[in-house]
Amino acid sequence: MACIVIGAMIIYAVWNTAAVRYQLIKAEEYRVALTQQTERLALENERLEREIACAEEPAVIERVARTQLGLVKPGEIIFRVIQPETRERE
Repeated sequence: MACIVIGAMIIYAVWNTAAVRYQLIKAEEYRVALTQQTERLALENERLEREIACAEEPAVIERVARTQLGLVKPGEIIFRVIQPETRERE
C-alpha cells in the first residue's frame, strides 16, 4: 500500500513540475512578444515625433493646405482637367 501512495506522489510531483515548466515557457514567450511589441511601438513613436516636428515647417503646412484642403493663395487660378467618359463601341 505504501508503494502505491509513494508512486502516486511521484506521479503527482512529475505532473506538477511539468505543468509549472509549461507555464514558465509560455510566460517567457509572452514576455518576448511584449518586448518586441514595446520596441516596435517605441520606433513608431519616434517616427511620429519626427513627423510632428516636420509638420510644423511652413513648406509642409502649405503642401497639406493645398493637397488635402484644396486651399490656394490669393490671385492663383486653379485648372481642373476633367477626363471625358469613354464609351465602348457596340
